[in-house]
Amino acid sequence: MKADLRSLLFVVILGFIAACSSTGSKNAQEVMQSLPTVREPSPINPSAPPKIALTGVGQAELIASAPLKVGVNVANYTIDTNWQHAALVLNDGPPIRVYKNGETVELREGLVPGPNILRAYLLRSWGESLKNAEAFTILGFYFEKRTGKVAYVSGQPVLTLNSPRGMYAKDAAKNIPFDFIVYGTQISGRRHKILYSLNGEQREITNLDNYSFQNLPSGTYQLKVEIVDANLKPLKLPFTTAESTFTVDNRENF
Repeated sequence: MKADLRSLLFVVILGFIAACSSTGSKNAQEVMQSLPTVREPSPINPSAPPKIALTGVGQAELIASAPLKVGVNVANYTIDTNWQHAALVLNDGPPIRVYKNGETVELREGLVPGPNILRAYLLRSWGESLKNAEAFTILGFYFEKRTGKVAYVSGQPVLTLNSPRGMYAKDAAKNIPFDFIVYGTQISGRRHKILYSLNGEQREITNLDNYSFQNLPSGTYQLKVEIVDANLKPLKLPFTTAESTFTVDNRENF
């Protein structure tokens, strides 16, 4: 009887170990299978596309001292209701949300002596960026001193990563938008592609559909996105690479 119990216990332990091993393998497969899923694009009226423009600073202008006062002006789109908004990004800093058309934002933190770059774009209420060219604007300027090359030259490819960022839990963790903006080039596979890695696993993108990561296991993720040439080589240009860290928590009682 004791021998039978020992045998049964041994079988249970082996089964537990096997289950743990298969769970780890399944999680890895789930991550790979979830990269990425195309989401339906949101329509834009081509006859009156949403537009964003900045005032208070111009291309290659020298700003002598802080704060830099930037006006955010939007046309053909409402950003003061229903949580539709604009985002203002200084260099590689975090997005500053703007919910009022014509609002002036004072920038101090993130300004560096010499070349700087300023980007602005429009977002829907659920956080998805608008993809028409007029809904994005960018300029390079100098702060305190005019040294080195201006940070942005017209026609230069630029990548802006909008999401994912931060924490995703419960229902939000099931469908996480993978949202980025490419400006200054076409992503077609012939000239430029998007190369991204999630926790080290690399994939390439050859078109600008809307994507999302679905059903990722709980954990912390490192995302790197970059514009590359047709041979998957980096462009070695500023602001063609973006990175973010985000966390997924699928616990029901979180």
